[in-house]
Amino acid sequence: MLAVEKLRKIDPDLTHLSNDEILEVRDALYDLGQLMFDDWLENEVVSKYPVRVLQRLKEGNKIK
Repeated sequence: MLAVEKLRKIDPDLTHLSNDEILEVRDALYDLGQLMFDDWLENEVVSKYPVRVLQRLKEGNKIK
């Protein structure tokens, strides 16, 4: 997990938040990411690629 100092370097706008508030937001984001990943694993009909990856590949394969 990212440390508070690292998070403050990534987003300087976090300077007005306390360390506890930053950790609470960080933990909530990790929980959300875990929930999304678990849902992705359980859903067998989804692509193994994120939504925009294949679209970008298709765009990159066009001859201009």
